[in-house]
Amino acid sequence: MTQEERRKMWASRLAEYRSSDQSVSQWCQQHGVKEQQMWYWLKKERGAKAPTEWLPVDLGEEVGSVTLR
Repeated sequence: MTQEERRKMWASRLAEYRSSDQSVSQWCQQHGVKEQQMWYWLKKERGAKAPTEWLPVDLGEEVGSVTLR
């Protein structure tokens, strides 16, 4: 199984889990999936959805100046 196939399979599993009203433990037991694997992919997916982004910062007006000697 290629990396892309594995990612798609887990995306499908995660969607199926989320649409159920079961806990991770219950869902994994019913579907023959190890809980550790499920938690790994849940964390991996969560991290993939939150890319780092630069945000603008408003420093306001200049109030005064400082001279260093």
